[in-house]
Amino acid sequence: MEQTPSQAIVASKTATIKDGRGRKIVVRKLKPIDELQLLEIVGGANAANERYLGLASLAYSVSSIDDVAVGRLGTKLQLETLVKELDDDGFEAIAEAVSKNFKPVHKTDAEAKEAAKNE
Repeated sequence: MEQTPSQAIVASKTATIKDGRGRKIVVRKLKPIDELQLLEIVGGANAANERYLGLASLAYSVSSIDDVAVGRLGTKLQLETLVKELDDDGFEAIAEAVSKNFKPVHKTDAEAKEAAKNE
């Protein structure tokens, strides 16, 4: 049985953090399907730009801001609108929350070997 979008958000791992403006931001761990959908939105050359994709990934992980749900982004314009809303304060907080709460999905070979040693 397929989950509704609301059930999927609740079932996914989330973290809550306050940014420099005092906004409560809830972020979720991106799953592989989320990454594919994000790549579809950013497309082409932007997908190869690490800085662009990094910011896009952080923004795409946002579930809510001050208890107002952020709907699933479906267009580049929606993504860019959210990026503008988050601004530096939001991105600093999101990066911290992701770093502290979620293991990276992708690892280099060296990082994967080191992680395997420590497990």
